[in-house]
Amino acid sequence: MVSLNERKYPINYLEYENTDVYEDSMLINIEEGHTFVEIPESKEFSFKGHSYTITYEKTKETQLKVTVKAVMSYENIEPDQYPEFRKYVKDVLDTRKQFIAFK
Repeated sequence: MVSLNERKYPINYLEYENTDVYEDSMLINIEEGHTFVEIPESKEFSFKGHSYTITYEKTKETQLKVTVKAVMSYENIEPDQYPEFRKYVKDVLDTRKQFIAFK
């Protein structure tokens, strides 16, 4: 969907999604005596009714809570909006490549 450099037709988002909101929380636990040394920065992105947030919260010395929330819009994405939408999707996907380090 976002691999093309340009589009000639709108993206009908209803063809790709049937959910308005995705929300997921994960607890990452490490063994006592270890500590988190690298925690990514929380991020937030938005585009035309779509939004994506990922937050990292150290709840204990050995526990990290990661929360992801994505809100979808069913509004079509027009060809002239595609470059901005493509950047939004790339930014969201790049958050999945971040590392959490502990020692």
